[in-house]
Amino acid sequence: MLCGCDMTMLYPYTDKQIAVLRAVARSSVKSGKCSVGHNGLAKLAGVGRTTVREALRLAEERGDIRVSRRLSDGETNVIYINVNEWLG
Repeated sequence: MLCGCDMTMLYPYTDKQIAVLRAVARSSVKSGKCSVGHNGLAKLAGVGRTTVREALRLAEERGDIRVSRRLSDGETNVIYINVNEWLG
């Protein structure tokens, strides 16, 4: 889960952003998707919500993740990891 992959794949990410992506990967292991909200990911990664938002935006721009946005109030977005190495 992000630790076994080539470190060059993690190049543009800061340590805190990598912590967010690890939280996403851990939450995705069983179902292949992560539906933990920004507050939950921030708590799991030990970072703030802004860091979560920035990490997910960068990962989506790079094509490392895909975010399926839910339009209903109270529902979290679903994050799919596109990089198999991140899932261990």
